[in-house]
Amino acid sequence: MATTHYEAVPEVASDAKPRGRDLVVMKFGGTSVGDTQKIKDVARRLAAAHEAGHRVVGVLSAMGHTTD
Repeated sequence: MATTHYEAVPEVASDAKPRGRDLVVMKFGGTSVGDTQKIKDVARRLAAAHEAGHRVVGVLSAMGHTTD
């Protein structure tokens, strides 16, 4: 039987002040991550958003033609 471990997510106080940076969530999947070059392009877009001062969350799903 496999065991899955999860990293705890710290609690945020309800009166916490924003850190002054916008949060950007980018989702990529399918043909946009269909090969090595496209994955590198996605990484560059994520890095560029971070370098522009945003907090970045990248969500990547299955590569093209790998799921039904």
